[in-house]
Amino acid sequence: MIRTGFSHSSLRFLPRLALALLSVSSLTQLTACGLLVGNIKPVDEKNKDYRVMDLAKANPDWKRLEPVVSANPDEQSDVKKNKEAFAAETSDVSFQSEKTASIISMNTACRERRADDSNLKAISNQLLLGIADVTQRDEKQIQIQGVPALETTIRGKLNGEPMALKTLVVHQDICVYDLMYIARPEHFDAQVADFDRFASSLRLK
Repeated sequence: MIRTGFSHSSLRFLPRLALALLSVSSLTQLTACGLLVGNIKPVDEKNKDYRVMDLAKANPDWKRLEPVVSANPDEQSDVKKNKEAFAAETSDVSFQSEKTASIISMNTACRERRADDSNLKAISNQLLLGIADVTQRDEKQIQIQGVPALETTIRGKLNGEPMALKTLVVHQDICVYDLMYIARPEHFDAQVADFDRFASSLRLK
């Protein structure tokens, strides 16, 4: 189980990206196996109409993570009562580097009223909530199979911890696909190419 140095209850209402960031905020303590998730009211549904590479098969350094829940019985009860919320706030797929403890993940979120919400920068800003003291932010407009997408590279702090990350946000119909790479600044450049390969493998159906 990944040890973040933060209590599970303090994670409960943070965005999914913040949860992933917290799971690398104490990289020297990480020992391996899952992401903590919180209990948030369901507003989105998952989408399975896509393909993306399995990093664990392509590179043995990356290990697939499975979602885990706090051992606290009350929090386990919360998840059982709201399984849809648990699923909605869990990445579709996440991988962690055994060398650096960096994380690469992908999530989908579909909502009927999202059909007209195609502002990729606004979606990216929501994804990056919690990042403070930003020292770098670069954005690049690209396309995935002819669909507009936004790449964002950012360096800043979360709860005082230096972080570097790269995100890719794609909006198609009522669904948003977000891919992200989270690392300590000193490890970011070493594995960003793995994230780029992961992102370029995305195929929307």
